[in-house]
This record gives sequence, structure tokens and C-alpha cells, in this order.
Amino acid sequence: MPKRTRLAAAALAAVTLAAPTLANADCKLLLLAEFKLDPKSYAPVADGAINARAIKVLVDSGATFSGVSSFAVNRLGLPTIEMVGMRAYGIGGDTQVFRAHINELKIGSYTKTGLDLFVSGDDSRAGPAELILGEDVLSKVDTEFDLAHNAIRLFEPKGCTAPQLVYWGAAYSQADLLTWDPEQPAIQTHAYINGKQILAELDSGAEQSVVDATAADADGVSRPPTAAGAETIHGMGREAVQSWTGRFDSFAIGDEKISHVSVQVLPFTRGMTYTETGDHTPRQLANTPSMFIGDDFLHSHRVFIDNQDHLILFSYQGGPVFNTPPPAAAK
Repeated sequence: MPKRTRLAAAALAAVTLAAPTLANADCKLLLLAEFKLDPKSYAPVADGAINARAIKVLVDSGATFSGVSSFAVNRLGLPTIEMVGMRAYGIGGDTQVFRAHINELKIGSYTKTGLDLFVSGDDSRAGPAELILGEDVLSKVDTEFDLAHNAIRLFEPKGCTAPQLVYWGAAYSQADLLTWDPEQPAIQTHAYINGKQILAELDSGAEQSVVDATAADADGVSRPPTAAGAETIHGMGREAVQSWTGRFDSFAIGDEKISHVSVQVLPFTRGMTYTETGDHTPRQLANTPSMFIGDDFLHSHRVFIDNQDHLILFSYQGGPVFNTPPPAAAK
């Protein structure tokens, strides 16, 4: 069980989200939107609509920009424009970048109009979601991830301290939320594996937390001796990468520390190029994380992103913090 050292204000423990505004003394916590998540989906997927036509929306804090799938663009007949000289890089390869225009996006009572979103994915497959809601939207509000209760909530706090933001009244831990580039918003903090500091990013679009192979190698975490101990992962390109389970003596984020953890390890590249010379070599940006903290962590914690005070507040809810795939069978 993770170690937790702080306790939320008891006065807020009995307050529910039935009212549009939560209050305690000078604290006013305005609920802007609540996304009701599909209980059958491990990833945070909600019902939405593009131009009044139903879609599935993935709330993805690991996506710098919101985007719509190629499949949805074709199905809904959305107009697109190619972003010349821009390519997106991820696990396994890269893709050309396009934008699509959306007149109206609705997710429950939440509405955005006049959006130009990046296009991604295979146009022949629907996938679990047709739109990704990323940090370009989420970073403008405070976000609560309550995956254990199938909800994500957007807030506007006024005059609230950290204990008041943890309005559910449970013990909590906190980690520093690192300042982000306005052009590339991200929920990033410093985590520690075996006592060594790494850059970590909260990524609700990743079903499992992962550590970059370079960081694991630097920490002396051994790779499996044969391919039998690894799993092949296919990314956005044609290439495949090998992942394996790394076993660490300790993991810490903020003032929560967990001993003897197993986390999936794989090599990944993240970033974009904006070139006009034809040089599409992937570049590791300065803020490229060495770990993505995914939905396994979010299912075992209730998390509040406090942008004003640059804090990540989280309460352990129970269950495994990290899920790792079973080892591949020997052949």
C-alpha cells in the first residue's frame, strides 16, 4: 500500500457534486463539466457528439493536442487540410499530420464550437474512440480523475487551498506540477525509481504505466535474456518495439512511495517536427518524459490537478497501482 501523509479537510467530506458549486469558508469550487465514463472501458471513454452525430471520446491527458480519428473524418465527412512539413512521432514510427474542422463538439453538457483538430489513426477502423480530448483543453481548467467512479470532472476553483480541493475527505499525497510550455501543455512531475529522479507524465490515454527503456537501462534494470520474456508492441508506424516487465525496488511520486513494483518497460520516441526541408528525423524534446503514468495508477487513485498552485493531489483508493502484462510464453 502506498504511503500517504496528508489529510483533506473534514468539513468538505460530506459535500457532494449534486450542487453546481462546492464551498467551504472562502473556497468556491465551480463544477464546469462532468464526463460520465463507460464502465465497460478501462480507458476513460465518454459519449459525445460531433456536429450532432454520436461519437466516443477518449479523455487523454497524455495528448498535447486534441484530435479526431481518420475513421471519424471519413464517416462524418469533415473537411481537412494537410499541415505541410509536420509529422507526428510515437511508438513505432511517424505519420503525416492533417487537421479537420468541427463546427460543434458536445460531451454531456460541455460544448466547444469552431474547432480545428489534428487527424490521426487508420481510416479503415473505428477504434475504441473517435475523438481525443487532450491537454490543450484540459490544461485550461482544473481536472479531477475519478476513474473508480467512472467520472472525470472539470472545475474552476476560487480561493481554495489544497486540502479543500480534495473535497472527498480522504487522506492524500501531493506532487509538484511542473510548469509547461503554453504551446505544449502536459501534466508532468518528478518521480523516482530506485531513488533516481525521472520526468514522469500523467497519461490517461495509456492503459498501463510505462517506463522508457533508456531510463530502465540507466537504473540497471535488466532486460529479459531472450525474446520469450518480451512482448511485441505495434505503434503508429510499421515498426514494432519490444517491451518487458521491469522490477524496481521502489517507486515514488511526491510524498507517496511504493516498494517492490513491476512496471512495463519499452523504448519510445515522442515529439513533432516542424520542418520545411524534408528532414523528418524524430527529435527528443527537452520535456520528453521517461515515464508515462497511466490508467492503472488512475484507477487506484483519485487525482485532482491544481493548476493554480501547480500541484497534483491524489488519494490512494485501493488495488494494484501498476498493472503489467503476463510474461510471454516460451517457445
